[in-house]
Amino acid sequence: ELYDAVIHCAAVIRGQSDEEYFLDNVSATNNLAYAAKRNGVSKFLFMSTISVYDGEGPFDETSRLASTGGYAISKIVGEHALQLLANERFRVVALRLAGLHGAARRSGVVWSMISAAAEKKPLTVSEPDTVFSLTLLEDIGAGVDQLFKSNWSRPYSMYNFANPNPHNLRDLAKLVICQLGSDSAIELGHGKSRNRGLVVDRLFEDHGILLTSTKKRI
Repeated sequence: ELYDAVIHCAAVIRGQSDEEYFLDNVSATNNLAYAAKRNGVSKFLFMSTISVYDGEGPFDETSRLASTGGYAISKIVGEHALQLLANERFRVVALRLAGLHGAARRSGVVWSMISAAAEKKPLTVSEPDTVFSLTLLEDIGAGVDQLFKSNWSRPYSMYNFANPNPHNLRDLAKLVICQLGSDSAIELGHGKSRNRGLVVDRLFEDHGILLTSTKKRI
């Protein structure tokens, strides 16, 4: 049976040697894409990551890329390999996702905040001014479905993919407490602030895709 599209989500994320990052995130990706191309697949969707970016955000698709870190480099090289394979009959889109959160995940900053607020416990925010973009699991399927229904006009395209309107962690904690109707306190630390926000305008401009706002989803 022939397929006309492949969605490639598999990756090694952490705790691996550089060789393992290469084998799983570069070599295996290349092998899968090459096999798909040889067997008549016309669309290949690759899930990449915000980790490819270096320094401070907000990041758009032209921001500086990381030069260290096995995971980041393996995803960058994976993107470049797919760009080499792409042509008019084998079109590739790479999506650079921010941190994944949602109902199916039982870890991470959103889950920790919601769990604390639900139990009326204090929300500890060590880096209150740090800004994050979130990619909520509930929205990925709808966004990908829209993408496949749209026109892939170029052999290779790459987009940031996240819920719009990045939040600092202080405001995210306030949002969680408000949405849950909790009376939990917020305990603020004095950790260094970072900006890991993604600019998602290009995906909307090219394909009309804009994920649900974090406020509405939480």
